[in-house]
Amino acid sequence: MVRLRLVREPEHAGLDFAVLHKISELSYNCRNAPVGTREVDERDEIVRTLKVTSGRVGGPDGAAARMGIKRTTLFSRMKKLGIDRAT
Repeated sequence: MVRLRLVREPEHAGLDFAVLHKISELSYNCRNAPVGTREVDERDEIVRTLKVTSGRVGGPDGAAARMGIKRTTLFSRMKKLGIDRAT
């Protein structure tokens, strides 16, 4: 996250106020990224891990163990994201 200390006169900061405004706009847009992005990344990770484990969710070699989460948590996320073991 970008944090800037604004001063009243641009010559003290060495930057134009238009540049500072653009930077603050970009920072705001990063914080308000589309909500679906995280879900898409999570879905991709789950699908990729299930392919590596041949659809096995539980057990020491299962997808949940590889992802570092509980089996029940993985099942819950799969249900929420509409992922089938065979995917």
